[in-house]
Amino acid sequence: MMKKLNLGCSKDYKNGWINHDISDKDIYGNKNKVDVTWDLNVYPWKCFKDNEFDEINVSAVMEHLESRTKPWDELRRIAKNGCIIHVRVPHYSGYTGYDDPTHYHRYSQYTGIMIAEMWRFKLLKNKIDFSVHNPILKTFNPLVNLFPRFYERFFANIFPSQEINWDFKVEK
Repeated sequence: MMKKLNLGCSKDYKNGWINHDISDKDIYGNKNKVDVTWDLNVYPWKCFKDNEFDEINVSAVMEHLESRTKPWDELRRIAKNGCIIHVRVPHYSGYTGYDDPTHYHRYSQYTGIMIAEMWRFKLLKNKIDFSVHNPILKTFNPLVNLFPRFYERFFANIFPSQEINWDFKVEK
């Protein structure tokens, strides 16, 4: 049976997954359902074993971590060979990329390429999502992703994107 981890689940509890967050309470003190609590800024992540997971979901987590490299080391450590890691981070041009005071890092489409090279992941998906909540603006996604470097260099600060979605395959 495949073992799946939902890292930083918040209110997105996934049945059949191990759901992790820093606490079982949200920022307002309301109770969240979680299976594992651990501060991901504490290394190593002792709550997870080496080569434990077949699939890992990391949504809106990486930008909140102090280190830019240690979390990737830990993801590689806890992932089995062939593990798929789904990552969602805010795009640097979107309002959550720079306005949120809890965000330590900003990301571009090129960041995914660098992560894949540095941690020897196979990059399966590297997509800019122009607008998460607006279906009209989402129609720009194919054009933006056809020329992502051109978009980021000349248009991202005029027409900001909201997030980037990466899928990595761990190859050990």
